[in-house]
Amino acid sequence: ENTSIHQVWWDVEDFEGIEEIGKQLNIDIKGLSTIKQDPGNFIPIHKDIFKKIKDKYDTTGKKIVRANIHINEWSPGQIIQYENKDGWKNFSNWEVGQGLLFDDTCLHVGINGSLKPKYTMQISGFYNGKVI
Repeated sequence: ENTSIHQVWWDVEDFEGIEEIGKQLNIDIKGLSTIKQDPGNFIPIHKDIFKKIKDKYDTTGKKIVRANIHINEWSPGQIIQYENKDGWKNFSNWEVGQGLLFDDTCLHVGINGSLKPKYTMQISGFYNGKVI
C-alpha cells in the first residue's frame, strides 16, 4: 500500500500555455499529468515505457522523453534516484520548477520519506533537442 500515487491526466490541447512549455523543454508534448505522492510512499525502481504515446502515435525515429517537474518545494526526505552513464545519482533540495528528463532507458525511483505530499508534473512527448 505504500506504492500508491494520485495521478490526474490532463487534456494537452486544452492546457493553456502548453505550446510555450513545449518550446522551453524542446518537447513536442503528447501527454501531461500531475502526481501527488503522499508521505511514506515510494515508486519502486522502473523505466518509463510510454505506452499511451506508443499506442497513439507513430514513434519511428523519434526519441520519447518525460520531463518530471517539481511543482512544490522540496521537503527533507523527498528524493529522486536515477541511473545515468556515471552510475546512480540522487536528486533532492529542488526548487519549484526544477526537474529531470527521462527516456525509456533510464531507471529511476521516487521516494517521499517526508511529512508533506510531493507534487510533480509529468510532461511526455517527442524530444526535439540534441541527445547526449
